[in-house]
Amino acid sequence: MNQHGIIKSSLLSVAFSAALLLTGGAAEAAQTYTVQPGDSLWKISQKVDASVNEIIEANNINGTEIRVGQQLVIPDEDSTPGSNSYTVQPGDSLFFIARDYGITVDELKAANNLSNNEIWVGQELVIPGDNSKSPTPAPDNDTNTYTVQPGDSLFFIARDYGITVDELKAANSLSSNEIWVGQKLTIPNGGEVNQPEEPQIPDSDSNYDSYTVVNGDSLYFIAKRFGTTVDKLIQINQLTSNELYVGQVLKVPTNNVSEPQPEPQPEKVFWDIPKDVALHYVQLGDNVGSIAQKYNTTTDAVIKTNRLKGYLITPEMPLFAPENSKKPVYGIEAPRVQKKDGYGELLGWEFANWHFNHESTAVIKDIQTGKTFDAYRIGGGNHADLEPLTAQDTAIMKNLFGGSWTWLTRPVILQYDGRELAASMAGMPHDFDTVPGNNFDGMFDLHFLNSRTHNTNEESELHQKTVLKAAGY
Repeated sequence: MNQHGIIKSSLLSVAFSAALLLTGGAAEAAQTYTVQPGDSLWKISQKVDASVNEIIEANNINGTEIRVGQQLVIPDEDSTPGSNSYTVQPGDSLFFIARDYGITVDELKAANNLSNNEIWVGQELVIPGDNSKSPTPAPDNDTNTYTVQPGDSLFFIARDYGITVDELKAANSLSSNEIWVGQKLTIPNGGEVNQPEEPQIPDSDSNYDSYTVVNGDSLYFIAKRFGTTVDKLIQINQLTSNELYVGQVLKVPTNNVSEPQPEPQPEKVFWDIPKDVALHYVQLGDNVGSIAQKYNTTTDAVIKTNRLKGYLITPEMPLFAPENSKKPVYGIEAPRVQKKDGYGELLGWEFANWHFNHESTAVIKDIQTGKTFDAYRIGGGNHADLEPLTAQDTAIMKNLFGGSWTWLTRPVILQYDGRELAASMAGMPHDFDTVPGNNFDGMFDLHFLNSRTHNTNEESELHQKTVLKAAGY
């Protein structure tokens, strides 16, 4: 949390304003810079043509914290004789950085003490060798890009392009063999698909129908629907990549249309309510004590029956209460839904809200990368509001969103109390926070099937589509 004008510097800060002041007089006088609201060391380094490390060393900064109004000494360009440095940009990989500077990936990793090929946007890399050397632009035709399709693997992609798996991993900074559908891979060395050429089809409109791309389409699914191949669609439409846009009109082979797949229908499930137990949906103004009194039981019995971590409850939340008994009822659980391998249960919000209740800690697993982090639920009535548990968890979460916070969503699995539930995670901290020291200024949204937003009290189409992806649909 930002307090007393302290800015927690981030290598991925976005919006900024700045003022650069030069001390006048002697030629040897150094430049100084006055820190502005929203500044970070990385943003300042981009304005003054000095690396983050050079600014830290010139000002004896401990860590990366700076203050609004602080005067920073900016070292002269020629005063630091150390190794050349490079700031990682979006789309970079060790393979391309090493190639552009005329060194090997191993030399670059050794100079930066890297144990794998993972790098992140904004990271400062030391470039060994000739400090005056500038990166050599690569010819545009030196690489291709490929969009991962269902059923793909690094082995088959590398084989089809006549390269090795190691070359493919190095070109994309991959530390494992995991890839996901829709991921864009760089194919090094101008690799071209090693496939036999198909006979050319006469480009006659009588051979084709037209199809207009809709939201969620891909060449793979369009090809499957019309009984053709991705390569055929690329060929007859003279496409240069696998990218599509909504409203784009494509030629498709005639008379090959397969029936569109029906929308997934969530499995209908219901509570199994034990005898002498009441199911109560929390109303505005309810509290655990008033609910206990209504059903002639105790607060302790309600808390233990529902496995609550505290007294926080929210409207519409289902709660079970022993009727006319002070004894808790154990063994109640949310209904189970059949799930696909590698995905989460498509469980509705009513049941997910009860299962993963307030003040609980769970594991969030990203569907696409398999990476996990711990998160704590601080509340939320229409959907779950969570915080990363530690600063390390925050770093993992931020990395999943490409190194910057965003309202975009990712399909995830919530792992809690032996269950795995399909969910949609938004990547934007907002409102207040409760977990100290986690480097996360606010909470993030976690949606489940049929959950709603707080501001509209309606389902979010984006979140619901992402939940379906997390369930394997």
